[in-house]
Amino acid sequence: MGRFRLLTTCLVTTAVFTACSPPGGDEPSATPSPRTVTSLPPAAQQGPCRSVEPALHEAARSVIGDITIARPGVEGDADRVEVIVCKTSDTRATASVTILGQRDDSVRDTRHELVLDKLVVDGWVVSNDVTTHRCQPGRGHQEFSAELCL
Repeated sequence: MGRFRLLTTCLVTTAVFTACSPPGGDEPSATPSPRTVTSLPPAAQQGPCRSVEPALHEAARSVIGDITIARPGVEGDADRVEVIVCKTSDTRATASVTILGQRDDSVRDTRHELVLDKLVVDGWVVSNDVTTHRCQPGRGHQEFSAELCL
């Protein structure tokens, strides 16, 4: 029953966010979307991911600090932020935090692939962060890579 409830919750969450999403998936849109997306990865719908508590989401989101999301009348730092969290055990989780449509002349998007551990005293902490970038058109690679943009 718990797995069915997790799958149902994930599908409803995905449907709600998809309905608000601009076309094109990971591509920045011409109309900025003022939101933070939070969901479980597709593998989590069938795999070992467990229910994610708010403190885990907050710990994953904290790696990017304060970012203003652009919306009509408000100039922002980026178009949107996507946070995908998978709690794999009571004390370990993985997360992907992606900043899309950055206002930078060379970097278009940044992705943090995280491993988080739950410590008794400190709660959820990031124990590993692999950061990759996707460049603006004409400024380097168009796939997420550790290589620097031009």
